[in-house]
Amino acid sequence: MATSLPVPNYQALLSSFLLTDYLAQLGDRRFTAEERYERRMKLEYQLWKLEDLAPTAAYQVVPVISQAFEGELDTTLFPAIEWYLGFLSGKNEQWLRQVNTNQLVRFWRTLPVRRLRDCALQTLLSIEATIDPDHPERSAIPRLFADDVGLAEDGSFTIKGSEIAEVLVREALVAPPFRPNVPYLRHFSMRVFRFCLTPTGIPGPELVERALSLAGNMGEATRKEFTDELVT
Repeated sequence: MATSLPVPNYQALLSSFLLTDYLAQLGDRRFTAEERYERRMKLEYQLWKLEDLAPTAAYQVVPVISQAFEGELDTTLFPAIEWYLGFLSGKNEQWLRQVNTNQLVRFWRTLPVRRLRDCALQTLLSIEATIDPDHPERSAIPRLFADDVGLAEDGSFTIKGSEIAEVLVREALVAPPFRPNVPYLRHFSMRVFRFCLTPTGIPGPELVERALSLAGNMGEATRKEFTDELVT
């Protein structure tokens, strides 16, 4: 009688791989760029092997990897964080449900590098659009926007507010109306932006105009589409 393949013990495998130390080596300047690249390739190979052994359970590696970033976010971990966020970008809903979204919020709040903060926000947006696409009001991003006072008293965007708004608008502009792994990201991005601007009620014309100005030049059809998303 045929027997199913055993499911690997991911915790034991990756812990024995000295994951945290290994991830730190991706940004350790004591190694050459070629050596750091080789380490990243070896890590991806190990993960590929795990997925090949148990494709229906491989997503369990996500919380194990995220544990490597629970402590102090030392600069040597920055390349590993960037790798991790890129790794998640190609995963489906089963994988994304394992992601600790509070950790992504922590990345955005604490990382000093704008590029990494943007990547963390993009990943958070993609996960929310995949898992709960019908409820942009539940997104963590409007809370981030409010907590960091995204709008000044005169209605202009603060520095932090601009960072969040630019990511949301950029994602809405580059996302097609439908993408297989992230359904309706364009619509979801603008709806989240709308809840950033006004958690309740409808943004006024001046605020909508400021929001649209972040998108730069765009066609009339796109402008109308974005306006409709913000005011309905």
